[in-house]
Amino acid sequence: MKPSLAALALALALPLFTPHASGNGGTFVNTSVGATGHLVPQRKSRIVLESEHLAVSLDGETADVDVQYQIANRGGAESVTYGFPIDTLGYASSSRDTGVTNYHIEDGHEALDVRKVIHEMANTAGFGIGAEVVFEKERTVRDWYFSDLQFARGGRKTLRVTYRQTTFGAKSGTSKSFRWFRSKNTFRYTFRPAQTWGDGRVPALRIELDVRNLRAKQVPLTVVSPPGAVERDGVLVWELKDVDLSKIPDLVVSYDLGSFMEEEAIRPKRLDRKMIKSIRASSTLPSAPHTTYGVENLLDGRSDTSWIEGQDGPGKGAWIEITFKPGAMIKGIGVLNGYAKSPVALAENGHVRKLRVHIPGWEEGEIWKEKVELKPPQPASARKDWRVSDLDWVLDCGDGADEIKKVRLTILDAVPGTKFSDTAISEIFIYGWKKKQKE
Repeated sequence: MKPSLAALALALALPLFTPHASGNGGTFVNTSVGATGHLVPQRKSRIVLESEHLAVSLDGETADVDVQYQIANRGGAESVTYGFPIDTLGYASSSRDTGVTNYHIEDGHEALDVRKVIHEMANTAGFGIGAEVVFEKERTVRDWYFSDLQFARGGRKTLRVTYRQTTFGAKSGTSKSFRWFRSKNTFRYTFRPAQTWGDGRVPALRIELDVRNLRAKQVPLTVVSPPGAVERDGVLVWELKDVDLSKIPDLVVSYDLGSFMEEEAIRPKRLDRKMIKSIRASSTLPSAPHTTYGVENLLDGRSDTSWIEGQDGPGKGAWIEITFKPGAMIKGIGVLNGYAKSPVALAENGHVRKLRVHIPGWEEGEIWKEKVELKPPQPASARKDWRVSDLDWVLDCGDGADEIKKVRLTILDAVPGTKFSDTAISEIFIYGWKKKQKE
C-alpha cells in the first residue's frame, strides 16, 4: 500500500525541526493546521527566500526578535499557510503564560492576522547546552503562530515577524539561604524550519545580536554559536552567503545574569550606617603615609581601603566587633576578603581563610559558627567597582531576618601575602534594615 502524500510529507519533514528553539517560520499543509493531529510541513519549491535579516537584542531575561525575509514567487498565484515557532517553558495549554509578548507579523506594511496558535509539547523534559541549563520540573513547549500569505504570480514580498520572549533560565534554592542558584539564561533560534521555501537555501543571511545592554551590566557571555561573528560596537554580526538552511547551526547565546541580579537585589539593602552604634577591632596596623588601616574602612563601601590587623604573624585570633542600635534587622553579613585595592595589593597582603561568627544572645542562646571557610579572593574581585557577588557571606539568615545587637568576627586561620604577613579585610557588608513597628 502506498503512503498518502500527507504521510510522505511528514516523513520527509521530521529532520527539519529541533524541539528546543525559537526560529524561522516555514510552510505547512493547510489541513494539518486545521486538524488536531500532527503538523505537516509542505515544501514550496517555486517560492524562494532571497534574503533573511535576523536582529536579536538581549536585555536581562528578555530577547527582542526582529526577522525580515525577502521572498520571491517564481510560479503562479498561491495561498500559503505559514507557521512561525517560538519555544517556551510550561505545558501545552492556551491559558499558560508563554513568556511571549507583542508577537506581530506583517506583509510589506500590512499587518496580518494570526489565524491560529498551536501548542506542542517537546519530546523531552528540559532544555540545555551540555550541562549548563537543566529544567527538571518544567517542559518545553513549541508554540506555532499561523497566518495566511497570498502570493501573486511572479510577485515579491517582504515578510517581517517581531516579538519579545523571555529567555530560558531557572533558579533554585531553599528557605535556609537568601542566595538562590541561577542557571545561565539561554536564547536559541533555529533556521531549519524555513528550508521548506524553494530549494531550502537562502543566498544572503545576516544575523545581528545586540549585547550592548548585557555589556553595560557587566553580564558575561558564556556561549556564542555559531562561531565567526564580528563584534561592532556591542553588536555581534554574521554575514553568510548561500546558506543551506537544513545544515546551518542554531543561533545559541548563553549569558550569566547571576552577579547582576544579585547586585540589583542586595546592594540597595545595605544597612544604613546610622544603625551601627560602633565598630572596633582587637588590633590595627599603624598608619602609613597617606594611608590608614582602621576599622572605619570596613564600612565605607570602597575596595581601595581596608582594615589590617596589627598583631604579629598572620592575624590568628584577631577580631572585629560590630554593635548595632536597637531595631537593626540583619539578614546577612558579607566580607570582601583581602586588600582588594588591586590584584597586586591583594596578592601582597594576607587574607582570611576561616572565621568564627559569634552573636551573643540571639534567640535562645549564643550562636557560634566554627570554621566558616572563605573562598580564596580572586584578582578579578580586586577592583574599584566590586560587586555583591565578590563577598563571602559568613552569616545567612535565609528567608527571614533577625534583630541582632552585636556580632564578633574572629580570624581562625589566614593566608599570608607574598610581601606582608598581615591579614586584610576590605569591606563588611551588612544586609539589613531598620525594624518596622509591625515586625
